Amino acid sequence: MGSGIAQVAALARFEVLLHDASPDALLGAMAGVKRDLGERTGKGRLSATEATEALSRINPTREFQDLGTADLIIEAVVEDLAVKKEVFRKLDAIVAPEAILATNTSSLSVSAIASFTKTPESVVGMHFFNPAPLMKLVEIIRGSQTSDATVRRASEFAQRVKKTPVVCKDTPGFIVNRIARPFYGEALRLLGVCRGDRQDREVGRLSHGPVRVDGPDRDRCELRSDQVGLRAVLARAAVPSPPHPEKDGASRNTGEEDKKGVLHVQVKWD
Repeated sequence: MGSGIAQVAALARFEVLLHDASPDALLGAMAGVKRDLGERTGKGRLSATEATEALSRINPTREFQDLGTADLIIEAVVEDLAVKKEVFRKLDAIVAPEAILATNTSSLSVSAIASFTKTPESVVGMHFFNPAPLMKLVEIIRGSQTSDATVRRASEFAQRVKKTPVVCKDTPGFIVNRIARPFYGEALRLLGVCRGDRQDREVGRLSHGPVRVDGPDRDRCELRSDQVGLRAVLARAAVPSPPHPEKDGASRNTGEEDKKGVLHVQVKWD
């Protein structure tokens, strides 16, 4: 995920530092970016010059201290709060006060992550979706102390890298994964009855849902969660969902019968 975010930033003409403590991980990440840019060039989506220039803007580094000069840092480590705590404490000690510290978490509390720093107002969630070069949506998550300026700057960055930012509250799963958790859960329960043949794919429209049907004869049934990463899916599922306060009058609204749904807004005209 980190290399995908680096790629979209480099294509938008940002100078990028790509950090990992593992030299093998860095080599693999850069090879993946080079391969993807090459494929896009081959398909006519990028010129050879654009691909070469984008790759030259990504500077791999194993030195954590090098990140201290960045204006925006997007963390994309594993979905483990203890690991993120260590990362953000180290970042807090080296970055400038005006730098934005963003987490790419898909479900963990942004407010909890921000509490590990001395500048929680500069911490924001920026949840890119996998694969980052293809997926347009970026959830911008406002923590309990995130400033308006931080939210605005994060949204502006997302737009500059040609993504669609959606600002949301710091609630478990945010928007997409709040919906996707039961989606994946039901897919797991249905796996036993998924034949994975062409009829299932065409009638059930499974190719872009939680179950992907693949293979030359459409004989392989694969969970979308396998592609995302089962560890990440399980981490999201482990985050409890808080109860929602009932909307005014929502329990009395019946939809088509009274033309009022769960949310009903009365507009007064002058």
